[in-house]
Amino acid sequence: PRQVVRWEIGAVPLWISNEKIPHELPECKACGAPCVVELQLMPTIVYVLKPYNHTHVAGDEGLDFGTVTVYSCSQMCRGTDICPEHVHIQPPPSE
Repeated sequence: PRQVVRWEIGAVPLWISNEKIPHELPECKACGAPCVVELQLMPTIVYVLKPYNHTHVAGDEGLDFGTVTVYSCSQMCRGTDICPEHVHIQPPPSE
């Protein structure tokens, strides 16, 4: 519960459930190398950031997600252009 951001190149993600886990990882669009997890946002970050204190629409619950993983090039290439990263949002577990 104390983790909100996990940053480690090549980390193994901590999934919130067995639902909607990506089984095929993206490839780098610049060099074709496999992408790996670099950053993970845990759902406890919602509690820490308290986005509901900043919403101005009645009934808006703000953020709600299971976990967010950011994938980057395993070779840390820069390619000829900016190397885009891939984001996967795992929804909260269904009830």
